[in-house]
Formats: sequence, C-alpha cells, structure tokens
Amino acid sequence: MYNLWEIRKRKGVSLPTLSARTGIPLRVLEDYEYGVKPIPYEDLSRIAKALYVEEWEIKTLSEPPPQPRRRPPQPEQRAQASGEKSPPRPRSKPSKSSRRPPKRRQPPPPAPARETQLAHLRQLAPLVGKTIEQIEQEIGKPLEKLTRQEASRILFEFQEILRERKQKKREEGTHNRKRAYLPEGVDQFELEYLTKAQEEGVPVRFHLFDGTEVVGVIVGFSPYSITIRVNDEEKTLNKLAIAWYERETEDKG
Repeated sequence: MYNLWEIRKRKGVSLPTLSARTGIPLRVLEDYEYGVKPIPYEDLSRIAKALYVEEWEIKTLSEPPPQPRRRPPQPEQRAQASGEKSPPRPRSKPSKSSRRPPKRRQPPPPAPARETQLAHLRQLAPLVGKTIEQIEQEIGKPLEKLTRQEASRILFEFQEILRERKQKKREEGTHNRKRAYLPEGVDQFELEYLTKAQEEGVPVRFHLFDGTEVVGVIVGFSPYSITIRVNDEEKTLNKLAIAWYERETEDKG
C-alpha cells in the first residue's frame, strides 16, 4: 500500500493530468497527497482507474511527500551574489584538542496524531466491526493521545483488514460464478424441458418472430441457441429469434 503521490510519480502522471482524468479538482488532489484529508471511497475508485492500479494499493490517508532541502549558500556564493570579495579560507585547521565535542541533540517528542487521522479512524472503525471504546481499550489510551506514528499504524491495520475482506469476496464471487455456456446457465425449467425433448427425440415446432415455423429434432442447445435436425440437416436457431416452441406430440394430443 503506497501514498498517492508515490503511485502517481511512479506512473509518470502529473497532478493536472490526474485531475483531468478523474474530474477531481486539482486543489482536492493536493489535499489528498499531503494528507490534509482522507480519500473518500468514491474518489479512491476514480483515482485507481485513472492510474491503472487496484484501490487497495492506494493509502486512503497519504503521508505528505518529503520537501527537498536546500543547501545554505557558501561564503563564496554569497560574496559573488553581493559583488563583494570572498573571504580568505583558513589555511590551517584547529587542533583536535581545541575542538569542542558536539552537543548531543535530544530527539524531539513524538508528534501527536493529526485530526484527519483521528477522523479517518472513526470512519473505518465500524467498517472493521469495532467501536471507539474497543480501540481505546486495545491501545490503552484515548484516541486523542495517539501519536502520529501510532495512528498511522492502526490505520494501516484497518486498511489491510478491509483489503483482505474485499479480496475474499472477489475470490468467492469468482468461485461461484457460473459459465454461461454450461447447462447451469440455462433456466432450470427450460433445461428440463429441452433435455427431455432431446432424449425422447420428439419433433419440436419453433415459431419465430418473423412469422415462419421450423420443425425439427433437438440435437443440442445452449443459453443462446438451439440446434435441431431438419431433413438430415442441422440448423441452429438463435433464441432471440424464437417467439415460442412446443413439442409436436402436444398438438396431436
């Protein structure tokens, strides 16, 4: 799962181009990439299609992209910019004994969670079957006390749960899908009727929408067509052209 700006740059798509493909305003896309607000599901689907990726590959709440650091200008560069002469460089380095030991910088305290992260947690909690109280019991503190790193970790876990559920539903749907050209794809009543007529070898009269009639013995059928034998010749009828049909024995009886 990647940030939106990472996927967009990997695909070589600019923000204006992505805005044109999705119909999402440029300013809104910038807010998504900088994590100002989470990506709603309707926009996530449009963005995924525009970038040719799956929805679960995109983080719904992106981490802001790193800002490029600018090196401070050297004394020579400052002097050239102001038109002054550059100061002479020192010829000798101070001895090691005269150098002061570097001061150890204390690590900054962890940043608190963003409001957008907390809002996104409240939005995903019911989707994964949890209440806010249950989440706070698991982490041992209120949501408002979460750090930015902790909130990001919980959001990632929730997104993984939703992604796995969606993948499972997709696999189950693929497993249960029936192929249209197999007998299971035919209506059950029609399947039994045609199968019985084919096994008995009874002539069937087909009335077509163009007003013509065809009588023959069924030799095969599918959800879209019926093949009959007429005078030792096989003829395939498209079901869309058939108004209705009946077995010849039914007329005589």
